Amino acid sequence: MRRYDAYAFASAILAITMLAGSANAQYWFQFGARGGSESAQNSGAAVSIQTITPQLVGSGSLGYWVGETLDNGAFLQAGYVIENESGLYPALCTQASGCGSYEQLNAGDAQWFYEYFPAGFNGGFLGAIGPDGSAGANGTMHTYSFYSNGGGNWVFDMDGNVLGNINLGSSFSGGSTPVAFGEVANTTGIGDQLPHVAFTNLSAYKSGGFEPVSQGTVYIGYGVGSSKGLINPYGVHEVDSRVNYFQVGSGLQDPKNGTVLWSLGYHLKINSQYANNSSSEYIAYSKIGISSPSVVQLAQGTRAVFMGWKGTGVGSYSGAQNATSVQMNGNITETAQWQVQYFLNVSSPYGSTYGTGWYAAGSTANYGVYNSTVLTSATSRAVFSDWSNANSKPLGSIALNSPGYINANWNTQYLVSVQSKYGSISGAGWYNENSTATISLTSSPMQINSTTKLAFYQWSNGNTNTTIQERVLGPILLTAQFRNMYLESFQPLNAYGGKISNATLYINGNAINNTFFFGDAQYQVSYAYYKGVKMLSGFNFTVISPGVVSVTLPVYKVSISARDIFGIPVNSTVNLRFSNSSTLTSYTGQNGTVTLENVPYGYVNGTASYFGITEQMNARSGSGANALFVSALDFATFGIVAAIIAASYFLARRRFGKGQVAQQPNL
Repeated sequence: MRRYDAYAFASAILAITMLAGSANAQYWFQFGARGGSESAQNSGAAVSIQTITPQLVGSGSLGYWVGETLDNGAFLQAGYVIENESGLYPALCTQASGCGSYEQLNAGDAQWFYEYFPAGFNGGFLGAIGPDGSAGANGTMHTYSFYSNGGGNWVFDMDGNVLGNINLGSSFSGGSTPVAFGEVANTTGIGDQLPHVAFTNLSAYKSGGFEPVSQGTVYIGYGVGSSKGLINPYGVHEVDSRVNYFQVGSGLQDPKNGTVLWSLGYHLKINSQYANNSSSEYIAYSKIGISSPSVVQLAQGTRAVFMGWKGTGVGSYSGAQNATSVQMNGNITETAQWQVQYFLNVSSPYGSTYGTGWYAAGSTANYGVYNSTVLTSATSRAVFSDWSNANSKPLGSIALNSPGYINANWNTQYLVSVQSKYGSISGAGWYNENSTATISLTSSPMQINSTTKLAFYQWSNGNTNTTIQERVLGPILLTAQFRNMYLESFQPLNAYGGKISNATLYINGNAINNTFFFGDAQYQVSYAYYKGVKMLSGFNFTVISPGVVSVTLPVYKVSISARDIFGIPVNSTVNLRFSNSSTLTSYTGQNGTVTLENVPYGYVNGTASYFGITEQMNARSGSGANALFVSALDFATFGIVAAIIAASYFLARRRFGKGQVAQQPNL
């Protein structure tokens, strides 16, 4: 077996480390897989390699790559490299120009690289190294490849991105097959522990496309020129019987060179609408585990529930277990069966509900409240009203074509309690908050004796009507209260305490006399009618026991007097009008006075006439009215007095002579 792959990479690593100032070393340990003979006669190779970083070795460098020798002896490879010393490294080296540029690389970081050796070339490194960290983040997988597009021209590629190209004079591998190796290059010992780095899908480029290598064999050995005094401590193994999926590194099994790692087996395809699909090749007749999550959350209130596997192919599985295994007796397809479910949330501020949970899409869910009435206290309760979806019944059903939310609406009710020792009551019970309760008492007064009876007085809230309406804002307790009623008769009096008759008294528009009134209560006579005149009273009284209530009215005795200037009575004619618009014509008589008894408000308005003279007469509130006249006697008296005065004047003139007048006396 030619070791062209080992020699080529060993030369490259040697050239790079020399540029970084490292000393020459003795060992180039290589470990990985070589494609079977069916992968020969290709025009390229590819493999996906896991980036594991940082990594460091005590001496030398690390490399993970895919490579191949062409039918004319040229060699090429691509992958990533990890240096154990930070420093300047060549970014691009060609046979014609040498290494024209350099870049700073940090120890332990991973950078992509590609390298080639033309036929017959025995010099240093030719190719390129990417920038620091260009091989991707730790744990990621990246595909490295090279392929010929004809005419001896080769293209180097990483994840579909071209890294560079070179013409090597041939476009075919001839009998050579591709290899995928890990390598500790230019090292001085075996003390370094390497992590496990995964390789997958080693492929050969044929007929314009990459085809997976159907068989891979073990290679654990040395590069050309390596010392062989130490046993290669690194290994390779296939992972979980998967075809074309292996790991390299420390502590792995150490099979003999040429041992088959994988052979083209059978294809296992996993179809799953709501979990990861996969397609892998496995060794024939191996037992492979398959699994699916039980539940996949799709959105708020929406999920997919695993219902089982439906398998096709020899050794497949069909059933409800989400984690099981299949026997690869042939190509197998396993399809996960799912049920989309929607969540129904049934809520209520009171009582207990049912129906909350997950339901298959399109199914019908039953929901409801167990109790439509919930007592929240002795005098308050909640009563089911309807659901938020307008269903007014405590129970219902709903078709779930999306997540659902249903909330129960409730009315608050308060207890209206009505109590009474006597009669019958109505209106007690439960009422919605803010509603109106009509409460009524049917009761007739109960006669105790001829002057006393027991009757409804008022409700405990002060309302005196037997039928009342109350706004229900909380619990209500009403008690009918009863009192004794006493028979009262009324005696109207005039302003002087004298009894008057034919006067009618009123309380609140009702005529009263021989009327029952509640004891220990105060009343007011609002007005009275007497002689057709409405008189305001404002008389207050308190009922204590049966009896007679005296009510004083503004009724007065009015005197109309007529006198002459000497105070002598005269008999005048009087024409009078009273407050009830009635009139009276009378005479003052020999005494000069006419007296009117029990005049409402003492109101008299009119005239008094005597000896051709008329005087206005007005009386109010018991005050009399007086008229002053000049009588015939008064005129005679005035004449006599005048004659005496004239005679006295004449005698005086004669006594004192003409022009002399005696002083007049005071009269």
